[in-house]
Amino acid sequence: QLHCIGVEDSFTPPDCFAKARDELTKIYAGAKHPPEFYAEPGIGHRETSEMRRQVLGFLDSHLVASRNS
Repeated sequence: QLHCIGVEDSFTPPDCFAKARDELTKIYAGAKHPPEFYAEPGIGHRETSEMRRQVLGFLDSHLVASRNS
């Protein structure tokens, strides 16, 4: 799982994101592939080129790498 948010996203207030992040981290503790998080400062409810880079890197490392092993 990869979760990307803009820190200024009014649909995802920082305290709600922190609670979800903490709960998911706890639930998946010890998992082979724990959830990953990317929070971009100064960004609202939109996708950025850095978020896209994060997603593509995540897919490359988890899907492409697993197909080659």
